Amino acid sequence: MSKETKEIANEIARQLGGFGRLKAMVNARDFGCGESNGNPYLSFKFSMYPRANTCQIVLTVSDTYTVRFWKVTTKKRELVSEHEQIYADMLIELFESETGLDLSL
Repeated sequence: MSKETKEIANEIARQLGGFGRLKAMVNARDFGCGESNGNPYLSFKFSMYPRANTCQIVLTVSDTYTVRFWKVTTKKRELVSEHEQIYADMLIELFESETGLDLSL
């Protein structure tokens, strides 16, 4: 994994309020980064929402994001929803509206 991929994942986390806020507000954990079809992403697990427990945010070539919410268990991985062409300033609102969890006080 490249240094650029890690930097992009860190920037995605900052756009959501930072790693500390994610941990405090939604019990985010198991942060990961990598590439999906050549595009860098940030992923993390979170609790307190029964429908999905994992979020993956992929930076696309159009400088927008594809945001996927997954329900991951020991037996299966199910895509709950996928949102394309999301701009950075829409990430918090999308996460909050999709999960009902707050990323800010």
